Amino acid sequence: MEKIGTKQGWSRPSPDENWMFGYPQEIQDFMEAITTGREPKSGMLAASDTVGVLYAAYLSAEHKGEEVEIPLDSTI
Repeated sequence: MEKIGTKQGWSRPSPDENWMFGYPQEIQDFMEAITTGREPKSGMLAASDTVGVLYAAYLSAEHKGEEVEIPLDSTI
């Protein structure tokens, strides 16, 4: 019953949340990138975009759901 608001309906629990969220795959890719000398699949651009989206969500919530514009960093 964890994380559901009501006991009505169906719940679709994940048998392995870590796998579903991609943590083992991310660690595997990181380790392979280190051993082969390549860039990880989710490098700095993905990290920058993720932080930008999260920042925009917090900023929008602060402005009562108003659409906000955030500057893009093109130096990455």
